[in-house]
Amino acid sequence: MDNKTKFFLAIAILSVVFLLMLTPHAKSPELYTIKAHAETQYHFNPQALKLISQEKTETMLPLMQDFLDSSGTIVLDIKFKNFEDAEDDLKAYARYMKQFDNLVLNLDMSESELGDFKEQNTNNYESLRQLLEDNIDLEELNKLEIKYQDKDDPSLYYSIVYEGEALRNKIKGEYSKYASNSEKMQSTAEKIELNTTRHKESVKTFEEIVSEVDDGQDKRVDELEKKKQTTNTESESEPDAQPDYKLSLAVSPDTGTYADSLLFSGNLSGGYPQGKEVTLFIDSREYSSTETNENGTYQLPYKIRKISGGLHLAYSVMEQTYSNIILFSLNKSETNINLTCRVTPNGEAVACSGSLVAETIHGIIPVGRAPVTISVDGNETTEFTTDSDGTYFGSVTVPADSREVVIQASFSGKGFPLKSSKSDSVSVETGSLVTLILTLIVGGACILFFGGAGLYYIRRSRRGRDETESTDRESTDTHDLASATEIPETKAPAERKYKPENVREQYSVLLNTGEQKRAAKHLATTIFEELEIISGVRFTHSATARERASAIAGSAPHKRVEAFIYRFEEVIYGGRNPVYEGRDTLLSAWEEALSALGSVVQ
Repeated sequence: MDNKTKFFLAIAILSVVFLLMLTPHAKSPELYTIKAHAETQYHFNPQALKLISQEKTETMLPLMQDFLDSSGTIVLDIKFKNFEDAEDDLKAYARYMKQFDNLVLNLDMSESELGDFKEQNTNNYESLRQLLEDNIDLEELNKLEIKYQDKDDPSLYYSIVYEGEALRNKIKGEYSKYASNSEKMQSTAEKIELNTTRHKESVKTFEEIVSEVDDGQDKRVDELEKKKQTTNTESESEPDAQPDYKLSLAVSPDTGTYADSLLFSGNLSGGYPQGKEVTLFIDSREYSSTETNENGTYQLPYKIRKISGGLHLAYSVMEQTYSNIILFSLNKSETNINLTCRVTPNGEAVACSGSLVAETIHGIIPVGRAPVTISVDGNETTEFTTDSDGTYFGSVTVPADSREVVIQASFSGKGFPLKSSKSDSVSVETGSLVTLILTLIVGGACILFFGGAGLYYIRRSRRGRDETESTDRESTDTHDLASATEIPETKAPAERKYKPENVREQYSVLLNTGEQKRAAKHLATTIFEELEIISGVRFTHSATARERASAIAGSAPHKRVEAFIYRFEEVIYGGRNPVYEGRDTLLSAWEEALSALGSVVQ
């Protein structure tokens, strides 16, 4: 076999190998379609946009009609105590809401009447959900009432009456909101010629439920008055009867928003009021207790955090003495959530981080201990919980065959006096695309290198050099190539040169002098030194913090190191103060990372 034949045979073999490397990516080619390319940054297709808009409108109108009709079914199920059916219908309602919300967002119609319908629909769902929960509680109360009626203890029945009164007020408040919201919802629906008959019937059915609750609660109150009169008559004939206490309760202010403080206070009179334990109940659940002072007064502060918006009830109890029931309302504040993403070194996951804040009259306030849902290509995959400073971070897995995914973070607002919010969508090129690019680069480089080497060999052969000389040159070239591409053995760095207590002291000095970035870098150097010791790799000065951390990717300490780097970058690049609301988040993250890496933090 002559040299020319050998050269072309080598090229053919390399081409086959290169094509085999490309085969996995041929399974999901990117084709040009009208829908996929209705608009790019360089052009737009009016016909395609019209087609898409028409298709989505045809999807939305039946959904809107379903919402209107489902309301009547759910309220009717609640009226006839079919709670399981109502719960199933509410779950279906919630699923369709997400589908509908995504359609509205994609059409950018948040400012239109359709956007108003979206907001009204969310309020409608919340009212129905609350109605279901309150009626389930009311049914449990009815069972307890039957049980306590047979017992000769007025205090037990007294608690039933108060729970019933609290639920009555809540249901009345929800009805007022539902009726008002339904009027707006029907107005919007009628403009686009949707049938609102069943939805109007749901308002009437809701009103009938309120009337039934009123009748039941009035009977409880009458029964309690009879029991109290009987008890008072018996007590008058007993010389050692307990004193007749009276307990009051008030709240100031009677409305608030997230992070506000309310003050519950009252007075106990009659008998010996000092040192008596008073327990505060909010929405029929025990909140906290305190003791009365020498004048019989008591106070309990309440910080608004994890509690739903809307109308709430409170009352207090001292032994068998109940206060009056009071109402207070919580207004929902706007929220803002952001998201940043990056592909992990192995390309199998995407690291996500961000923060959630509430926009209140007092300013921007971080929302702690709140659930944040991460969606990948519109499918909810992971839920994170924010730290006390409102930040969250973690990783999500992506489909193995994907080249690009769209990720979005959302906060539902459920259980908080806060409105829902979604982050901007982030488009991330996943590991599959990176592999494709690397394959192209490596394959092209191999063809160029071996092709050039073959041409060089043939030219030298044609100059009449003998085979021995040519073989010697090839051997020399190969030896030089191996020497040039040989990777030097990594050299483990020396033992650590710092003490955590000294680092902390120097950090404090730099921070107090206003040199925040120098202080942050001072902490980071110790983390970098620990990474070198653990990984055995000596990093160059140009290596970034995340490149250094990737040396221990997959290990147990990696997550804590990433958390420190996230806060480090906030200070270095974002100009954020490490100390926030009296807590040094950067120093805390440093101590946790250092401890995870195995260094003793004193």
